[in-house]
Amino acid sequence: MRRRHEKSDGLLEEFRRGHGHVGGPFEGVDLMLLSTTSHRNGRLATHIVPYVPHEPGFDVAAAQVGSGKVPDWYQDLLVNHAVHVDLGTSQLRAIAWVLSGDEYSRAWRRLVERFPTLAGASGAAIPVVHLIPSFG
Repeated sequence: MRRRHEKSDGLLEEFRRGHGHVGGPFEGVDLMLLSTTSHRNGRLATHIVPYVPHEPGFDVAAAQVGSGKVPDWYQDLLVNHAVHVDLGTSQLRAIAWVLSGDEYSRAWRRLVERFPTLAGASGAAIPVVHLIPSFG
């Protein structure tokens, strides 16, 4: 029987071995490792997440396309906004900011332009998070 996270565990290993680059359907996609503190048990949880660079940080969509649910990492950062980002060649601490209003609309357009499958996502609006590097 396969472990639930076996496929994502392999992708995480490939990301680390490739210094931020992976193959297959994610080849050429900007990916990061986003580490959050689990809202369920307080443990560190690492997730591989596509992103769009946008100064002063990165935009990410809290989407599990096709499921209609938000990913666990989104629930985590609602409880604790401090996250760790690994871009393969550099690591940084960041603060997660959930976007709304005009900021949300602009970020959503950037994300859909880069990841067109998001446009077909159904259900409620998909949250968008801006990760702002913190230097403290």
